[in-house]
Amino acid sequence: MLIWPLLCRRFESAFSIAMDLRREPSGATAVEYALIAGIISLAIIVGATAIGTNLNGLFAAVAAAF
Repeated sequence: MLIWPLLCRRFESAFSIAMDLRREPSGATAVEYALIAGIISLAIIVGATAIGTNLNGLFAAVAAAF
C-alpha cells in the first residue's frame, strides 16, 4: 500500500496515521528516512554553528592585529 492514500485521509488523528505508517513496510521506510534526515540536519546545524564560532574568533583576532 502506498503512503499517499494514508496521508489523504481527512478526519483521522495524527496518532492513527502514525500507527498505519508503522504497520506498512513503506511507512516504516519513510519513518527511517525521516529520522536519518533529521539527524543529518542536526549535525549540519551543530557543525555550522561550531565553524561560525571559530570563524568569528579568527576574524576578531585578525581585526585586533591591525
